[in-house]
Amino acid sequence: MPGRASVIRGKDGLLGCLLIGCLLSGATAAQEASGLLGVALECQQAGGTKVCTHFLPGFLERLPGVRPTSRAEAGVILFVNAVEHQGEDVVHLRAVASVEGAPAEFETKGLLDTHATDEDQLQVCRRSLLSVLAPYLIVINPEAVHIEVDEGVVREPVRTGSPWGASLTLSGYGSRNGAYSDLEGTTSLKVMRITTTDRLVGSLTGGTYLSRQPPIVSEGDELSLDTTSYSFGGSLSGSRNLGEHWAVGVVGRAGGMDDKARYAHTERLNVASSYDLFPADEPRGNRLFALVGAGVQYDKYNYINILNERSAAFPGGMVIIGGNVRYDRFEFGTDLGCAAQLPAFERRYELDLSPSAVVQLGEHLDVSLALTFKKQVVPGPLQLDQSDYEAVTRATYAEPLYLYLDLSMTLYLDRSSAERNNRLDLFDMMGSFTTF
Repeated sequence: MPGRASVIRGKDGLLGCLLIGCLLSGATAAQEASGLLGVALECQQAGGTKVCTHFLPGFLERLPGVRPTSRAEAGVILFVNAVEHQGEDVVHLRAVASVEGAPAEFETKGLLDTHATDEDQLQVCRRSLLSVLAPYLIVINPEAVHIEVDEGVVREPVRTGSPWGASLTLSGYGSRNGAYSDLEGTTSLKVMRITTTDRLVGSLTGGTYLSRQPPIVSEGDELSLDTTSYSFGGSLSGSRNLGEHWAVGVVGRAGGMDDKARYAHTERLNVASSYDLFPADEPRGNRLFALVGAGVQYDKYNYINILNERSAAFPGGMVIIGGNVRYDRFEFGTDLGCAAQLPAFERRYELDLSPSAVVQLGEHLDVSLALTFKKQVVPGPLQLDQSDYEAVTRATYAEPLYLYLDLSMTLYLDRSSAERNNRLDLFDMMGSFTTF
């Protein structure tokens, strides 16, 4: 029986009710390279399953009539985005091709249950892959493809079950090297209710970190370098979609910290409204939104700050423009935000700008850029014991300016063969002995 794939979206954006199932006939081993469809796989978002890392690369190697190859030699570049959503991966496959007589662009999507067996996930991946490659395979090698059309209407499967979910995470880390030791532990409990129209999430978190190392001795005085910190908190947030682009929400947060930290405790309540240029749950995970919010905040500090405050209560407002846009060889992300105390914004404010971009320039050059700029006015502690190493180092939150830049360029010539070899790499295995 032919495989049945999900609804297909072509370049013209029309949803087809036709269902394509491809049975590739056995191509001979002596098939000429000119009769093979060169496909380059570009996994842009991996999701929660093995669709990008294992399933699709394996299928491409075994498909008759297909030759996995580099971007420079490919007739079809297959962009893959797997977006996690309510226990499923929404797998979006987009083919961008230079095959004469075939569509320049073609798209399809499938749903993978992240808790399903590998065999069930493989079947969905196979159907989706064959659906998106069929228009190109039939042009390159018509005899290698058999197509059946089902004129019945394709309906999305009816999903039943509870919208409620919960998760508990416990994690820890420890190390010891002579007189130096570190210990860290965290826990998180989350309860959620998620539907296509509303979202309710509550969480409780806690963590501690201990670091021990020999003190510094200066003029007979010891300066301790030990650190002991902890924090705990909780939050409750709810939001509702007002159509495909508008949403409103409210979030409340509260938490406490140890006596060397900034806060003894803090409580905050905010409401916001947002508009996203892309519809909700866009298959590539694209978002480009503007958010406006307002709220109230109460802080209890461990140290009197430069405003001579041991505690503070004030209203505030925020504006955030951000998102992530991915389209074929281009990916751009941005986070531009402003938050301030109102109306006395000069007492507390923060400006954030964090653009990033990943661009494939031609067939042999990739460029990535990430920039973070933060300008803030935050009342730091009025006075600190300069011999208290832990208190001094943890007061850096009040620094007025933070800059970060990451730029990388990769120039490469791909192998013309896409063969894989997953045997153990001896050099990687011996890496821990390279200090000899």
